[in-house]
Amino acid sequence: MFVTPFVDVANEFGVPSYVFYTSGAAFLGFKFYIQVLQGEQNVEFNELKDSEAEFTIPTYANPVPTKSFPPTLFRPGSEIVTFVNNIAKGLRKMRGIMVNTFSELESYAIDSFSNDKFQIRPVYPVGPILDLASSSGTHPNYDTIMRWLDEQPRSSVVFLCFGSTGSFSVKQVTEIANALEKSGHRFLWALRRPGEQVEGVRA
Repeated sequence: MFVTPFVDVANEFGVPSYVFYTSGAAFLGFKFYIQVLQGEQNVEFNELKDSEAEFTIPTYANPVPTKSFPPTLFRPGSEIVTFVNNIAKGLRKMRGIMVNTFSELESYAIDSFSNDKFQIRPVYPVGPILDLASSSGTHPNYDTIMRWLDEQPRSSVVFLCFGSTGSFSVKQVTEIANALEKSGHRFLWALRRPGEQVEGVRA
């Protein structure tokens, strides 16, 4: 997603340029913050790999420890930091950024953009935009899950989803599952299978 060349052409012809950002508002702010660290503060990310440092990122309510950063940022010789930096530069040139989220889900992150902490153009929450008509990627028990959710009292279910790369070891899955079970709360967990097989775990 190298947006800069397209924005430059649009600006040359006086065409308003907007972009649809498919990730959340908090992660959008994370990308802008990475640009600041790398481009303005000259932070060497590979030196932060085992650091206990925490960073105050405007789109996050609490300080974010470096151990929560994407691991690819710390790989020596990795071009991911430059890639993110280029994306952020291009996004800054946009007339506005439409984000696939909604205020009730990410109010803190969206408000941080309204306060102009990043000095960028307006951010518009336009989601959630979902492809409900497509069957690709739909869980085989989708109908059963939705019926079960409809039967539960309002605001009584805890939903856990750790993203497309959020898999855990067997030990971690077991600990999380035990904690959820002992909590006594209803929960729905989008659990991705890690490299090693997860067996004997009730979720």
